[in-house]
Amino acid sequence: MCEVKILAALSGDENMIHACENGYDFHSFSASLMMGMEYEDFLARKGEPDMKRARQNAKATTFNGGF
Repeated sequence: MCEVKILAALSGDENMIHACENGYDFHSFSASLMMGMEYEDFLARKGEPDMKRARQNAKATTFNGGF
């Protein structure tokens, strides 16, 4: 996910940089932020339908320029 790393570096966004530096799944990380959850809590529940939907929404937001 090279483009996200470039975007993080260019924007200086601390959340994005943190996610990249720690090897997080960026779409799950974005979804956890959007849902007000800790990343680890989101990952623990990522198989649940609501979490899958949240990750898909975060992915769509990232690729459509909404982040």
